[in-house]
Amino acid sequence: MVGEKPCPVQRVAALKKLCATHQVDWLFMFLGNHLPEDFRQALQARDLPPLAVWFTEDPYHIERSINVLPVVKRGFTVEEGAVKFYQKLGGNVSFLPLGYDGDTFYPQEKKQVYDVCFVGHPYPERVTLLKSLASALRIQIEVVGPWRVDQLPKKVIHRSRWLHPRDVAHCYHRAKVVLNTFRPYEKGGREIFAKSVNNRSFEIAACAGFQLSEHRPGIARFFSKQEIETFTDTKNCIQAVRFYLENKKKRDEKRKKAAEEVRRAHTFFHRASHIVSQLQKVN
Repeated sequence: MVGEKPCPVQRVAALKKLCATHQVDWLFMFLGNHLPEDFRQALQARDLPPLAVWFTEDPYHIERSINVLPVVKRGFTVEEGAVKFYQKLGGNVSFLPLGYDGDTFYPQEKKQVYDVCFVGHPYPERVTLLKSLASALRIQIEVVGPWRVDQLPKKVIHRSRWLHPRDVAHCYHRAKVVLNTFRPYEKGGREIFAKSVNNRSFEIAACAGFQLSEHRPGIARFFSKQEIETFTDTKNCIQAVRFYLENKKKRDEKRKKAAEEVRRAHTFFHRASHIVSQLQKVN
């Protein structure tokens, strides 16, 4: 009947036909935390081309991702700390961080009307950090994300919904300092230490924004101290914001170097090229 969803057999048959028609060598899936049972069975029976997955929500969805792993021929994870965990389970998985879209995030000189900008979900650690920052310094702060009024510091500019990535880029352009913090991770018994960067690490840098990032061990793999400044706790963050707001020259030096670095090696084109080269090596 018109409007009915195709049954599992029809879905697999349609995909199988599509793959045969276009001589598809691989199926590629993002996220990787859910796979319908009909597709799982077809992959196990080798009725479909092999599956490659980019686990783009690691380590936060890893409890569900391990259920997909048995039918993954080649995997990539955005969390370096998850690689050995997957490999111990027999997965052919390597580290591949997120990148950025160069058509959306790029340098654009605009008047910097905010002292600090933060984009992200209001996790408790972030709420505490921004309230402490606003209390310690008399500065203009812009916050983007689904924050409630009681979660926000007083006298901030709040955009209460998620913005289009192009609008997020404009927020980065308009701020003197762009804060980047990482989502808290409770490993729940899994021997995984979250240490890798997030997508904003690259997107802020691509906009030539001055980035003040929460410290993570994985940052040094991609950025030097001459490109991104980091902080370890609230006191350290406040000190860094105060210092760099008073030192435009130092901000400019770091943000321009960071922009050059991400253009050199961290666009999604670079990531796609790496994925293709790795799939070509699989027997």
